[in-house]
Amino acid sequence: MNTSTKKYSILNDKVVKTLLSKNESFTKEYMCRIIHESSDIPLADLRKDLTLVHPSIPVKQDVVGSETDILYQTKDYYIDIEVNYRYSNVLEIKNTIYMAQLLLRDVKSYKDYLKAKKVLQINICNYDLFGLRKFIYRSTLMEENYHKIRSDKIEIIDINLDYLRKVDYNDIKKNSLESDLYFLIEENQEILSKLYEGDEIMLSMQREVTSLMGCVDDYLYYDKDRMEQSEAYQNGLAEGKKSGMAEGKKLGQKLGQKLGQKESRLAIAKKM
Repeated sequence: MNTSTKKYSILNDKVVKTLLSKNESFTKEYMCRIIHESSDIPLADLRKDLTLVHPSIPVKQDVVGSETDILYQTKDYYIDIEVNYRYSNVLEIKNTIYMAQLLLRDVKSYKDYLKAKKVLQINICNYDLFGLRKFIYRSTLMEENYHKIRSDKIEIIDINLDYLRKVDYNDIKKNSLESDLYFLIEENQEILSKLYEGDEIMLSMQREVTSLMGCVDDYLYYDKDRMEQSEAYQNGLAEGKKSGMAEGKKLGQKLGQKLGQKESRLAIAKKM
């Protein structure tokens, strides 16, 4: 099997966010499966209790840019789904702040701290965050040397979609997390139909993706060259801005020195 020549594609992140926040019965069942397969929350509990928090409602009303990508809740959890296609320090900080804000979302008085919901953040990433070539990473607040859990209030799941590109679809077990996420990185509808044969939930998700073709203002799937060009452009823009700021500072210093010298000479002349 040669997976090195497999076409690089990934479903448009806007489409993913739309799909995962649709108010449809098959979408809820799909999200129950994704959350259950990536965490320890029982599937029966999710089916009974999982509800969508409207995605346009900020985590905190008075905080700028505090809207999560997709937010679900149960009686015990806030479940934040983040679609991350490019790594950045700012993104990591924002995602961490989302979790802190969610912890305080229902805290109105001192006694509410004891009843605060747990926060589960599931990051669907287009990159390997820790570089260990694993499909899924689980993080929590833990003591460094003895690996003792400090608090169970926060848990982070990082899913590495890049891992799936190195896996042939024939080797993927049906009704698994790998299978349920495979349509995000596979554009060939025939392959997806074979993979999801007999799975009505996944076939519904596949049909929903197909129905969006031609209805989005961008390509339905990104290709590698296009993503790399975009990323290179953005990196170049940032580097150019940084160097431009440095050059502007030098020019400003030179101009300031000239103005300072001129004012000094005028002050001396007035005293004469």
